[in-house]
Amino acid sequence: MKLTRTWANSQPDDAGVYMLFEKGKPVYVGESGKISVRIYDMLDSRHHTVRRAIGELRFSNHEGHQKATSKHKHPEHIETLVQKTMSKLKLCVLPISIGRKEFEEYIYPIYEPDFNRKSKRGA
Repeated sequence: MKLTRTWANSQPDDAGVYMLFEKGKPVYVGESGKISVRIYDMLDSRHHTVRRAIGELRFSNHEGHQKATSKHKHPEHIETLVQKTMSKLKLCVLPISIGRKEFEEYIYPIYEPDFNRKSKRGA
């Protein structure tokens, strides 16, 4: 992925489901009423759980790590590592106007993506 504002804004404005892949394996599944806005959210750890999950799962053992929240980003050196990881992911978007949440709920247990934070969807 080329996580820039321009690239994010070039994504579909449609509602739908999106998946992130790492080395061909699904690592995150999400849904949104407007895909381009949700992809844009991936630019900031305060706005997207996938960035927070990557920081926590991959880099929590790094010196100076602090957990990101909806109010605070990871420390800058962790943000750099998260961004590098994000840039290696592949994005797949499936526009779905009706039933996107149900489709996401169907896909999640099949793959159990590493970067999704919930062990039970909707819990």
